[in-house]
Amino acid sequence: MTLDRLVGRQILRRFTATFIVVVALLLVEHLPSLLHLSEAVNDRARFVTESLVALVPEYAGLALTLGLFVGTAFTIRALGQRSELDIFAAIGVSDLRLLRTPLLIGLITAIASLAIQFQLQPAGEHWLLQTGKRLAEGEYGLGLKPHEMHHPAPGISLTYDRTSPDQHAIEGIFVRRKGVIFSAKRGSMSLGAGGAWDLDLSDGVMLDGTNRGLRFDHLSLSFPSGQRPAETVSKDDRWATMNLQDLASRAFGSASPSERNRALGEIGARATMAWFILLLPLLSYILGVPAKRSGGIVGIAIGLVLIVLAIRGSDFVRHAGGFAAPGVYALAWGILALLLLHLHRRLGPGFIERASERSVRFARPLLVRMSRLLRSGYAKPNLRA
Repeated sequence: MTLDRLVGRQILRRFTATFIVVVALLLVEHLPSLLHLSEAVNDRARFVTESLVALVPEYAGLALTLGLFVGTAFTIRALGQRSELDIFAAIGVSDLRLLRTPLLIGLITAIASLAIQFQLQPAGEHWLLQTGKRLAEGEYGLGLKPHEMHHPAPGISLTYDRTSPDQHAIEGIFVRRKGVIFSAKRGSMSLGAGGAWDLDLSDGVMLDGTNRGLRFDHLSLSFPSGQRPAETVSKDDRWATMNLQDLASRAFGSASPSERNRALGEIGARATMAWFILLLPLLSYILGVPAKRSGGIVGIAIGLVLIVLAIRGSDFVRHAGGFAAPGVYALAWGILALLLLHLHRRLGPGFIERASERSVRFARPLLVRMSRLLRSGYAKPNLRA
């Protein structure tokens, strides 16, 4: 139990720090595009906050994978550099015994990844699409300042005195449309279907070209918009908004063959990411163990590349459809993990670092010789000869 607490505490500390940093960096990276999208709205803070909250599940799924790898690999690396791995081996602690806590953390992370991918992330994607729709409809405000003349569409002039707490409602309205003037005490404005502005006026007066006034209690105006706001802040992929129940109903229900294959591919892609996370503690242990008297991080760099390949590969599997591609993909990761474990046991811990150092020692004379040849090739000719 002491060994488990020692290893688990160090892994979880690095895991948590990496998770928080990755999620924060991804949200900050997405923030400028959200601010650009919300330039023409009044309730900017609400729109940005709701969009960032909807993005958290997707970014949390990525951060779980990176956090597990960084936490495990750097913990094993730190134990190796302090010669604690040699002490554990000397007292009979096997690799499997040392991996018990990392594998347990990996199992919990894989279950959390399944919950995020099949439930939380689809809910976040759906909320993101709805946020984009509300933005297009003007629920966050239309970005029209009071006491200024605006031209929301060709031939339309509009100004108003103030806005109410409801971002749609405005008061003290003046509208000029093709020589006809509308003045109203209150009203509301929104962007309807097809990009048309919908303006509802209440308790006002209409003046035509003959200067005759006509009172009205309620009047609706509609005119085309010259520029339509963005409809969404996320790519229009309805599959990303489907949870496990939606995918299962299409994969095993009465859907068309193409939809059935795509649903199976979506389920398989999400499951293979959880499978990769389950294997990640073993990969992190093998790639994180340092060689004797070596400070290189080649193994950790390879692990980061493998994570990128796993994410890209799951996207390919998702679009391939069916269960065949996810099965082959999961089998490939299992074979790779077994191969690395075999090399670890046969060649010893840190074999990747040693191989990279040998490659550098072998390549250094060749690089020096090539450099000399290049310098001699560019040498100035002997004019006396």
